[in-house]
Amino acid sequence: MSALTRNSSNPPPYFYDLNPQQQKNWMKTTCRMEKNEELRAEYPPFQSPSNFT
Repeated sequence: MSALTRNSSNPPPYFYDLNPQQQKNWMKTTCRMEKNEELRAEYPPFQSPSNFT
């Protein structure tokens, strides 16, 4: 996982100061980030063979 991860089950204190639309966007972005982290772990980046020139 990356160093700067968000946790949807434990939002930061400033989350509660956001308006409802900002909270929705924060949660949506956080869920996308979590899903991307899972996919990165499941599917490592493609390593091309070095014989292509």
